[in-house]
Amino acid sequence: MLTGWLCAAPHTSLHAQSAPQDSTIQRTENPRLVSAALALTLGPFGVHRMYLGTDVRVPVFYTLSLGGGIGVLPAVDFLILLFTKDIERFYGHEGVFLWTATKNRPLSAEAGAGF
Repeated sequence: MLTGWLCAAPHTSLHAQSAPQDSTIQRTENPRLVSAALALTLGPFGVHRMYLGTDVRVPVFYTLSLGGGIGVLPAVDFLILLFTKDIERFYGHEGVFLWTATKNRPLSAEAGAGF
């Protein structure tokens, strides 16, 4: 009957209760792919920039400008995120344009190599 299902704690599922626990499974996250996927799908709202830890005004600008002119900014951001070797310089980026340098993180020749 449904009583066991309805009484289950909200943080557990029936699958989690019956699945064997395997400690060898490790979840790895690729920030480049996650941010690129967010730029591709939710880019006009600046969700990829929120994922990278940007200031709140940047996603507001993306949303109000329809993605910087009908999706131009998210498209450029998507390409930058895919083809830049080290995306760590984009974490916490303060500017609206991802490809510009900020006072805390100047662009260097080796960081942008290949793009």
